Amino acid sequence: MRLEELSERITSPKNEKIRNLILLQKRKKTRDEQERFVTEGLRIFEDALRSAPDYIDQIYLSDSFSESGAWKEISRRMDTSSGSSRALGGSLSKRVTIVSDDVFGRISETVTPQGILCVMRMRRYEYAQMDRSRLLLLENIQDPGNLGTILRTANALGIPAIWEQ
Repeated sequence: MRLEELSERITSPKNEKIRNLILLQKRKKTRDEQERFVTEGLRIFEDALRSAPDYIDQIYLSDSFSESGAWKEISRRMDTSSGSSRALGGSLSKRVTIVSDDVFGRISETVTPQGILCVMRMRRYEYAQMDRSRLLLLENIQDPGNLGTILRTANALGIPAIWEQ
């Protein structure tokens, strides 16, 4: 059975799922309340599929991307990959929503959308669960550029956890 026959298709920007997706992208309060965030792009989706498939909540594909060779290859790999397949629990059809190209252009925050968005559940860790021997604590970071530099440096140094107060 084809993916298009299994998944939901949305053609209206007024659809409740689309409206919620836009709120997740634009409002931190909504992300915090729902404990979800939006990722966009093929590479980040493949990274999520490889490293955190249990946290993939919903996948949105544009019409054109759903017909592309790239998506067909990913679908094939998911069907044959034990880790991803098991993590998605055979519920791929329940997690994929195909969106018309016009609606996808409205929900995408990139200039040249790749045709794939993903809603991810947030990972929550308790302080007691963390390896405190290599923990970076941050407080009152206000400049996004500084935060980006700090995160890249922490990653390069192999710091496994960052705690923001």
